[in-house]
Amino acid sequence: MDKQRTINCKISFEGVGLHTGNNSKIEILPANPNTGIIFVRRDLEEITLIKADFYAILNPDNFPRRTSIGSKGVYVHTVEHLMAAFHLLGIDNAQINIWG
Repeated sequence: MDKQRTINCKISFEGVGLHTGNNSKIEILPANPNTGIIFVRRDLEEITLIKADFYAILNPDNFPRRTSIGSKGVYVHTVEHLMAAFHLLGIDNAQINIWG
């Protein structure tokens, strides 16, 4: 089996959401092998995990000009930029905590 990669330590970013204009924060954390890329909405009362895979992609007609994924009615928008960076760096496993 090929070696899998994650990041070395936690990374945090804060700023204004592209489509919402709301303050947002993300943390990227290392993850165990075979975890994949997991988005975690921490700003909601019920924390929801969204695995970045084919089955989580939402209909682009409902969310134009962005790639959105979701689970159980909870969404994460504009994931294509971060996913492209992970691909370029060969990152297979990471947890992304999101507020906003």
